[in-house]
Amino acid sequence: MPQYDTRFVGTALLVVGGLLLALAVWGPPLRNHERSTRDRIADDVCQHVAPLLRDSLGAQPRDCTDRYWRACLPAGYRLLYQAGRVRWSPEAISHALPYLLLPLFVLLMAASAVPFGGAPAAIGAGLLALGSEVFFARMVGGLPRAFAFPLFAAMAAAMAGGRIRLLAASVCLAFAIYPAVGVSGLLGLGLALLLPRDDRGQAAAWPLRKRLTFLLLTGSLCAALVLPNLLALRPYGPSIAPRDYVDYPEAARGGRLNGTDRTDFNLSWIRCVRTYAPRAYLSDHSPWRTAMGFRTTTPLLRAFLWLNLLLVLAALPGLLRGSAAGRRLVALAAAVAGAYGLSRWLTPALFLPERHVSYALPVLTVLGMTAAAASLPYGFRRTTPNDGVRSRHAGGWCALGVSLLGLLLLGGTPKPTLGTVAVRQAPLYAFLGSLPADAFIAGWPNWMSPVPYTSRRPVLVSYETHLPYHKVYTDEQRRRMRDLTAAYLATNALPLRALRARYGVTHLVVDETHLRLSPPRYFRPFDAEVRQAFEAGRAFGFEAERQRPHAAVYEYGSLYVLALDRIR
Repeated sequence: MPQYDTRFVGTALLVVGGLLLALAVWGPPLRNHERSTRDRIADDVCQHVAPLLRDSLGAQPRDCTDRYWRACLPAGYRLLYQAGRVRWSPEAISHALPYLLLPLFVLLMAASAVPFGGAPAAIGAGLLALGSEVFFARMVGGLPRAFAFPLFAAMAAAMAGGRIRLLAASVCLAFAIYPAVGVSGLLGLGLALLLPRDDRGQAAAWPLRKRLTFLLLTGSLCAALVLPNLLALRPYGPSIAPRDYVDYPEAARGGRLNGTDRTDFNLSWIRCVRTYAPRAYLSDHSPWRTAMGFRTTTPLLRAFLWLNLLLVLAALPGLLRGSAAGRRLVALAAAVAGAYGLSRWLTPALFLPERHVSYALPVLTVLGMTAAAASLPYGFRRTTPNDGVRSRHAGGWCALGVSLLGLLLLGGTPKPTLGTVAVRQAPLYAFLGSLPADAFIAGWPNWMSPVPYTSRRPVLVSYETHLPYHKVYTDEQRRRMRDLTAAYLATNALPLRALRARYGVTHLVVDETHLRLSPPRYFRPFDAEVRQAFEAGRAFGFEAERQRPHAAVYEYGSLYVLALDRIR
C-alpha cells in the first residue's frame, strides 16, 4: 500500500477546510453585495473611472477637469483598463475588480503568515482579513486605492519569506498602480538588503555592491514608472503645501478636504497606531456577535487590542532573537514609519502622509498578531531541527486559535451596500445622458458629481473633482465656481450668457429649493459669496426662475434643466 506523509495530509485537509469555511461564510454575503451594488456607485469613481469612460466612447478630453484627472491616474492603472476594455466596459471592470482583489489579498495575507506558523497561522490570518470591513470597503469601486491592500500584502509576503526579487517586483508594481504604498516597500527593500547575512533571504550571498546596484536599479525603475504622471501634471502647477493654505483655503481646515486628505496631516506615530490598527478587526455586520447578544464592539475591541499588545510585547524579544522572518517584518514596520516621517517632512512630494499608514497598519496589525501568537509556545527557540518543527507547528495552532477568537468577537461579513452610495435622481442623469455628445453641463457641484460617470457628459464643476491639490487646477476650479455661483443665483441674464460664452456650457441644472428656502452650501472660500448672491436674488428675484417657462427642457421633482441657447 502507498505510504502517505500524515503531516502533509493533515495540512491539506486543514487548507481545504479553511477554504470551504471561507466560501460557506463569506460567499453568499459577497454575492449579495455584488447584486445590491449594481445600481450604486462608489463616490470616487466620479474622479478616477469617469475619464476612462469617455476614453471608451472615443471622446477627446476637451475639458480641463477630464484632462487633469486622466493625468492623475497611475500608468499601470490606466493600462489595466485600456487592456480590459477590449472585452469589457470600464463600469464592468470597476464593478468586478473588488471581487477579484479580495481573494487575492486574502491569499497574500495567508502567504505572509506561513513563515511564522505554517498552514494554521496562514488560515487564521486569511480569515481575519476576510472578517474585517476595512479591506474590502477600500476595494469597492475598482479605484487605484483598491490595489493598495493587496500590493502591501504582497510586499509583506515577500518580506516575510525573504524573497527579495519578488519584493522588488511588488514595489515596482505598486509604483505603477498606487505609488503611495510603494514608498514603504522601497524603504523596506533597502532595509532588507542591509540586514545581517542570515536575515537577507535570497540576498544572503549577495555582496554589498550587488545589493546596492539592485536597490538602485529598483529605485530607478520606480521613478520611471511615476515620471509620466509627473510630466502630465506639470501644466497644472506645483502642489499645494501647508504654507500655501492662506492663499488656498480650499485645501485647509474648513475647505474641501477632510483631515486625512490634507497635506498637513500630522498625527504622531502612536496616534496613528491607535487610529488605524483597530480597523484591522472592525466589522459592523457580524452574525456571530449578534447571536451572542453584543450590541457594540467597543469593549470587545479594546479587550482584543490589549490582548494583541500583550502578545506582541511578550513575543517580540523571542521573535527578534529567533526568527529571520520576524526581523524582516519588523524592518517593514520601520520602513512604514520612515515613509510616514519623510512624507510629513517633504509634504507633498511623497504623496499624502495619511496614505502611508492607513493601508500599512491594518495589514501589519494582523500579521504582527499572527507572528506574536505563533511565537508564544516556544519563543522560536531552535535547539534542534525537530524542536523547530514542533515549535512552528504548535505556534501555528496558537495563532489560529487567537485569530478565530478575534474573528468571533469582532469580525463579520460585508454589508450588502458596503462602500457604495445610491444614485439619487437617476431619471435626471438619464436625461442628461440623452443630450448630444458635445453637451457641457453646469449645476450645483453636489448634484453634478455623478454626471460624468452615469451620464457620460462633462460638467463645469463637480464636488468630487473639485480637489485642491495643484495650484493651476485649483485656480481654474475657483474661477469656474465663482462664475457658476453668479449664474446660478443671477438676478439678470448676463451671467447665464457669460457661462455659455466663456466655457461653452449648454445646459444648467437648477434645484428650486436652493432659490426658495436657503442658500446652497459649499466650502471655503465660497460660502460667503454664495450667501451674498442668494440675498441679492431674494431681493430682486432669481433669473433662473424667470427663464424657466421658455428655457426649461426637462423637469424632475425640484430640479429643472435650462438650455442656455434659449435664454432671452
